[in-house]
Amino acid sequence: GGGGGGAGATVMSGGGGGFGTAGSKGNGTGGVASGYANSNAQLVPLTGGSGGGGGGSVSLGSGGGGGGGGAVLIFATENITIMPTGRIISTGGEGGRGQANGGSGSGGAIVLQSFNVTINGVLNTSNETSQFNRNMHAGGLGRIRVDGLASPMRFSWDGQAGSNFTGPAIYNIT
Repeated sequence: GGGGGGAGATVMSGGGGGFGTAGSKGNGTGGVASGYANSNAQLVPLTGGSGGGGGGSVSLGSGGGGGGGGAVLIFATENITIMPTGRIISTGGEGGRGQANGGSGSGGAIVLQSFNVTINGVLNTSNETSQFNRNMHAGGLGRIRVDGLASPMRFSWDGQAGSNFTGPAIYNIT
C-alpha cells in the first residue's frame, strides 16, 4: 500500500510505499504510517509498486510522495538470457523535497517467462532513498518472479527484491 502522508499544521514527512516489504515509517508528531507489504510472491495479478506518502506542512511547503516502480513482463517462446552486463530495473521513485519530505515509492515487479531463462545479470526492484536528505523515508522492496528454469530446484539467484519466486519449468509453449 501507499505510504502514509503527513497532515495538519505539524511538519511530518510521508512514509515510504510498501509492496514486497513494508516501507519506512514517516516522522512527526504521533508518527506517520508506512505502506504495508502487499500482493503475493507469485505476482498474480501483476501489479507495480506503491507510491510514497506526501509530506504534511500547511504553511512551510511539503514534498510529494515518489511513484512506485512499474510492472515489467518479458515473455518469449524460446529463450530469455540476461547477459552479465544486462540489467532489468523497476525501482521506486524518490520522494519530493520540502520542509516535510515525501516518502519514496516502493520497488516494482519483474516477471520473466520462457521455455529457458538464463540470468547472469541484475534484476533489481529495490527502493529509492533520498540522496539529498537523510530524513527521506524509503519505500519497500519490490517482487521478482521467474518461470521457465529447466531445473528450478537447483538454480540459485539473488534478485534485489522483497520476494523472489521461482515458478514451474515450462516444457511446452503453444
